[in-house]
Amino acid sequence: MKTQTRVNILLVELLIVVLFFMLASTVLMRVFGEAHIDGERAELITRAAGEAQNAADRIAASESFSEEIQKLFPVESGDERISDFGDFRLVLTWDQKQLEKGTLFTQELAAVSEDGSVLIRLPGAKYEEAEA
Repeated sequence: MKTQTRVNILLVELLIVVLFFMLASTVLMRVFGEAHIDGERAELITRAAGEAQNAADRIAASESFSEEIQKLFPVESGDERISDFGDFRLVLTWDQKQLEKGTLFTQELAAVSEDGSVLIRLPGAKYEEAEA
């Protein structure tokens, strides 16, 4: 009788250990799964930020704002110019203000993911002197 009781207690204890192991495994799988998703999103943001910075630098260094945005952003949609990179797109919106000796272009460059969330926004400005 004593041996049977000890065996039953051992089995119950083993069952409790297995349940705790299953619970810990489930929690760890969820944590690592979410970390993987966060890592993919961080990689996407990094790529989008790099492309947005490259485009902003090319616009700032260009001779003509209008010509450069036509090269960089081939798709026109209303007041926006769009460049598609597959899993995200760069969207350029701008305003121009005529000044006495030239034109001031202010722009915002946004990287937008496939689900429509904004990954990064880069404001900028470029001044072009009027031709004499």
